[in-house]
Amino acid sequence: AHGRFIHSNESFAKYHRFRDMEECSRTIAECPETLEAFFADETPAPPSMWAVPRALRGEVVTNTEYRLRRKDTGEEWVGSYSFAPIRNKDNEIIGSVVVSRDITEQKKTERNLRQSHALFSAFSEIRNTIMYAKDLQGRVIMASPSLLRMLGKEESEVLGKMSREIYESGLGEDHMEYDRLVIESGTTQTFEEIADTPHGRLAFLSVKSPYRDSSGNIV
Repeated sequence: AHGRFIHSNESFAKYHRFRDMEECSRTIAECPETLEAFFADETPAPPSMWAVPRALRGEVVTNTEYRLRRKDTGEEWVGSYSFAPIRNKDNEIIGSVVVSRDITEQKKTERNLRQSHALFSAFSEIRNTIMYAKDLQGRVIMASPSLLRMLGKEESEVLGKMSREIYESGLGEDHMEYDRLVIESGTTQTFEEIADTPHGRLAFLSVKSPYRDSSGNIV
């Protein structure tokens, strides 16, 4: 409850860019000596708004993002954080638990894809073709204007959403299963997909292909 680290795994040191566990900070209060943090919107995150203090105030959060920077080396990375308080039998907060994942490469891929959005949209308009891109979790990260018109939705209602969130009828589960098959096989495949639209339920011949980064990894 006082912010002292009482347990961490070996990845803790690697994640925070320390050589070994001996170099790591011993308390959350020491962390600002070596680290700076920023929210996803790039505004500075004061230490009081870092994961441990928020958990000690009772917050339970899943997959929120922080960009971290080492003050001594300038190295930067992006982490996805989930955290919660630890309570005793009297429901008093006696500690916190934090899980973080390095998602730097994932964010770089998303940024590169978004930089192509103008060309992507122009191409889809010329062909009047419904086009979209998703990340490995199945979240839509790019959507063509023709897709938005077909769905009768604004871009803000589609980007960052999974198919199950877009199609309330349950059809989205089939779409996500097809995405999974393409990712696991690493091949282009064609499926018949059903979608509920303002014009009724429509059937589409959908061609899905894996997207790879410069190292050949499917992203």
